[in-house]
Amino acid sequence: MPYRIFLSHSHKDAALAIELEQSLRPKRGFSVFRANYDSALGAAIPKKIIKKMEESDLLIVIWSRNSSDSKWVNQEIGMALGLRLKILPVVHGRGLELPETLKDLEEKGKVVSLRGGREKALSLIRDAIYRNMARKGVAQDEARKRSAEPSPWQNYGVRKEDEDEPDEMIAPWELEQSD
Repeated sequence: MPYRIFLSHSHKDAALAIELEQSLRPKRGFSVFRANYDSALGAAIPKKIIKKMEESDLLIVIWSRNSSDSKWVNQEIGMALGLRLKILPVVHGRGLELPETLKDLEEKGKVVSLRGGREKALSLIRDAIYRNMARKGVAQDEARKRSAEPSPWQNYGVRKEDEDEPDEMIAPWELEQSD
């Protein structure tokens, strides 16, 4: 059974979420479910979303100004915490604070920032996924493999001001989270 990843994002960041989902392909021993809501805002979380969250091993949340205002994203974070899933925040934007429920991940350096470049961030995301898969004993041979295919993000570009930013927010980490 593959390692299952739930990708949470604001619908306003759908293009970025689709890029991330596609960049993680070909899937090497893991599957990615990108949350996509057809329900009206304020409606209950659809059963399909709840089922996919319950089946997941990891929540990757794209944290942006849009997602900080999103009821869905905050509910998905709450569900993941309730299910005791590993959570990997991917920060998109400057000056953003993670929600209080995820502050400990930031303090431990378990957050990826897109500010240092998307290719570097993608590499860190993949490494974190493979390390966590190996810890769980899921497809260890696949977890050791790295895709040689170029990522769609490599041509996306990085703004000049982002290139000059220090990479202190991007650090190697382990996805171990205290219980």
